[in-house]
Amino acid sequence: MGLDYGSDIKEFCEAKLLKNYRNIEKKDWYGSTWPPNIVHIDLWDLVGGMSIEFSPGMYSDPDFSAKLWKSGVRVFKGIGKSKVYHFGSKSTKRIKTNIGSNLFLSKWGITANTFSNQILKSGKKYKSELGNIKLSNKYLIKNFAKTMLKSFSFRKF
Repeated sequence: MGLDYGSDIKEFCEAKLLKNYRNIEKKDWYGSTWPPNIVHIDLWDLVGGMSIEFSPGMYSDPDFSAKLWKSGVRVFKGIGKSKVYHFGSKSTKRIKTNIGSNLFLSKWGITANTFSNQILKSGKKYKSELGNIKLSNKYLIKNFAKTMLKSFSFRKF
């Protein structure tokens, strides 16, 4: 959305945000993979919460959504009336991060981008729960090729 109420806690314009947030309109959308999430504790426990291999958080969100998808969840709905202000990657800029995209591809056999865009329909207007998805040959070939390329690349530990 591009609204600027400060880039860190010191510059945060809380009064301005509180004055304006009711005027920020956004429709419900498909494919929400970003925290904050609301998930029943039984479902959290069923899928094991966030996966440690993605720590410090790179691609842990789509991984969590993929675990939910595999467990049968078909409602991935961003709520337009719900608002969160995010300063943007303040903690992950300070640390050495993993290559989460490669981990996601290795774990699921599909890119996070394909999962988010083709299965969860991320960002599109929400209409109803998602059905089972059959990827086109184009995406199957693309994801197979990426999986093969990554499996032959050398990894640094």
